Amino acid sequence: MVLGIIAICCCWMPYFNIILSLVALVLSIVGLAKKNTAGKAKAIAGLSLAVISLAAGVFFISKFNDFVVDTFEEVISSGLGNYQYSEPDNYYYVEGDFMTTDGGYSSGVL
Repeated sequence: MVLGIIAICCCWMPYFNIILSLVALVLSIVGLAKKNTAGKAKAIAGLSLAVISLAAGVFFISKFNDFVVDTFEEVISSGLGNYQYSEPDNYYYVEGDFMTTDGGYSSGVL
């Protein structure tokens, strides 16, 4: 039941929630299979919380993947990936001990 509660609280964490939900699901089924009647209510509560958090986790993973794919397609279609770099007016090239500018050479050790 404790893992089910933690999984519900962490259902917005896509892959972490799935692992917690599956562990909670397995432990709840083990709790139901035991002969102890005192822990059956906790096992049923843990099972229901695990199923709800598993469903929420699958929902959030699908929405997260849709968001990532839609955003990627929007960036590609808007042309932001094809940007042009314009050089500034005063740019310098370094060649050995000299610094080359648009106007010629400036001597000096760099």
